[in-house]
Amino acid sequence: MLRESTRARHARVDALFGEGFTGREGYAAYLLGMRALLSLLLPRLPELAPLLPLLEDDLRSIAADSVVDTETFAADAIETTAPTLPDSEAQRLGWRYVIHGSSLGARVLQRQAAALGASPDHGARFLAAHAQGDGWRALFAALTGSTAPPAEVAAVLAAADAAFAAAEAAFRRAIAAMSRGVPA
Repeated sequence: MLRESTRARHARVDALFGEGFTGREGYAAYLLGMRALLSLLLPRLPELAPLLPLLEDDLRSIAADSVVDTETFAADAIETTAPTLPDSEAQRLGWRYVIHGSSLGARVLQRQAAALGASPDHGARFLAAHAQGDGWRALFAALTGSTAPPAEVAAVLAAADAAFAAAEAAFRRAIAAMSRGVPA
């Protein structure tokens, strides 16, 4: 049900990087967008905390290895707001569906980053950790075994939609900032 209800938004997010990263700048835009999204969610989903330092390391690696200005990677470079941050357990489940589900896509993106010279030891620490995360398996089991009442199901669906909308907005801002070559 979640997959069907979020298909259009999910497709829009995937399309932003569906053809692969457009060089190191495209990869940097992806990392900036993910950092903005994870930073937004950290107060409500603290299990994401270990991923942020890895993102920071990767951004520093890209800045050191290319002409991309480190100011572009400032912690507040991309402002992201979400329509509804997850307050209830049902809403957190919807956001986790998107974040933990993105670990599956991280496996593909990890190969694209490798083509740019990044590795789990340099420049792709975040993707390596995210791709190996077990959050998706646990979440999938919870969703599969759920007998939630309709109101909770509606909250999960709305939250997943909001999460995809926030991801799309963060990535679009990051891509625009990188294409202008100026801090976002």
